[in-house]
Amino acid sequence: SSYGPETRRELGWPARLAAFDCPTVSKPVAKAARKAAVVVAKRFKGYDEDLRELYLAPYLDTVLSRVAGDERDAGNIMRTTVSFVETCLTPARMAAARRREKTKKGAATLEGAAS
Repeated sequence: SSYGPETRRELGWPARLAAFDCPTVSKPVAKAARKAAVVVAKRFKGYDEDLRELYLAPYLDTVLSRVAGDERDAGNIMRTTVSFVETCLTPARMAAARRREKTKKGAATLEGAAS
């Protein structure tokens, strides 16, 4: 995270933010979100690689800041956004990565056994 210990100290944030109350999402909503993410990813993939991050970072900042709801204070919006990412998104991404790794290892084991 770019909001590591030093940055948090500078912002007056605690080293460990309060956990965000992660929402539960229905399967249709999750499916729609994944579909929308694919559309956005394709659009950004069409950008020149040198410029992609310049456009992607502000886009993601804007999208993720919506988790703060009606909050108007920029510091509170960013603190809430970082808490959301750390509490809700990062663990889900790590779990998905572990599942993918497990699947790869299983496939490699089966492939080795077939040889």
